[in-house]
Amino acid sequence: MRLRNMVMNSVILLVVMSLGVSCATLGQAGDPAPETSQPPALALDGTKWDLITLEGAEVTGPGPATLDFSEGQAGGISFCNHFSAAYELDGSALTFGEMISTLMLCPDAGPETEYTAALRAVASAALEDGKLVLSNSDGDVLLVYAPAAEAPLEGTTWNLTGILENGGISSLILDTEITAEFAADTLSGSAGCNRYTAQLTVEGATVKIGPAATTRMFCAEPAGVMEQEQAYLAALEQAVGIEISRNTLKLNNAEGLPLLTFTAAGE
Repeated sequence: MRLRNMVMNSVILLVVMSLGVSCATLGQAGDPAPETSQPPALALDGTKWDLITLEGAEVTGPGPATLDFSEGQAGGISFCNHFSAAYELDGSALTFGEMISTLMLCPDAGPETEYTAALRAVASAALEDGKLVLSNSDGDVLLVYAPAAEAPLEGTTWNLTGILENGGISSLILDTEITAEFAADTLSGSAGCNRYTAQLTVEGATVKIGPAATTRMFCAEPAGVMEQEQAYLAALEQAVGIEISRNTLKLNNAEGLPLLTFTAAGE
């Protein structure tokens, strides 16, 4: 009897120990994994940047150096010429594809060659204190950008730089000036000879401009100024789209072509 009791007690003890081990194991397996904070994924599409340092040197004149990202394409101004290239972003790894550039000759193109060479050597990107930092495969910082500043639509005097005519952009007649000033519901300015005012509606990237009321002066000089004025006022009524990029304003037609291009005064 005594032996039987000893055997039963041993069996009970083993069962209890086994249950304890199982519960402990289950408890450990069921514990949630500790949360680790992950930095937000780097997103460049739709962003615009202005160069502030090139290989450690602060950028100053003679022209802007920029970098914009949109739908898998990067592009901008390299002090003189415009360039574009496909880009790939995988985490922090950034590479640019074959670069296409215009071939303008500028009196002083600045460090254009150094800038485009640095872009070709980019291997990674990071955001640091709101700035875009691009480095090479060795981790050396090549380029640092600040977010591009855009002129506000309202409160800016916009000077016309081109009119879409006969499938191409025509510059203004020498010694003439056409301006546009946007308010909440009104567009006004100089049409080259006369002052004008028109009803305005802007909703996001769409615009509607009503027929303009003008003063009734006649300007004989320079030649063609009155015809230019009429072409401008007619183009305003055809505009359906509006976009601002830095200090440039475009009013586009239904096909997305720029009817009128402007530059912010003082730029």
